Amino acid sequence: MKNLAGAKRIILTPEPDSSTDESWEKETPWVAATLERVLTVAPEHSVLDFGCGIGRLSKALMRGTGCAVLGVDISSTMRAQAHLYVDSENFTATSPGGLARLAGAGFRADHAFAVWVLQHCYDPEAEIVRVRDALKPGGLFCVINSKQRWVPTDKGWQQDDKNVRELLRDNFDEVATHPLAVGPMSEMLVKTSFFQVYRKPA
Repeated sequence: MKNLAGAKRIILTPEPDSSTDESWEKETPWVAATLERVLTVAPEHSVLDFGCGIGRLSKALMRGTGCAVLGVDISSTMRAQAHLYVDSENFTATSPGGLARLAGAGFRADHAFAVWVLQHCYDPEAEIVRVRDALKPGGLFCVINSKQRWVPTDKGWQQDDKNVRELLRDNFDEVATHPLAVGPMSEMLVKTSFFQVYRKPA
């Protein structure tokens, strides 16, 4: 991944009926607008974008709301590109370990979201706990995720026995299930994914 196009292909892989650029242009504004509505994001809010990549949703959400966003990504290359792509003093990016250190020092975001991220995490429970610990009590966590696991290995994507939805229920209160939309997303993606809202217990 040496440029923006390469980063986009990693974040949104091409589908049979939609290229990366087409998905980027259709999906990004729909997801950002839905997050803004569901989280009722205000200019004074700080929002955690867990698995931010180059900041495609951070940038769109900030443009619509004026909020501040802390992006979190395991890839130092993605984080570096995110600062260039988002290009805002209200955005910063850190590693999962950096997030844990910030939370340990008292940082708490108003709300958080993870879009197509937890399905790929080697240890989703640890990452879910990171998000929980960095949220204010009562803060909302929006999750859009595959119903299956897609763990990267040297033999391609692999399944495992971890159940992301159960892990989320173990750490948060379920608030609402929202529909995904065919059009901004492919019919196959809608059928194989879920959009759930959770709340950190007070």
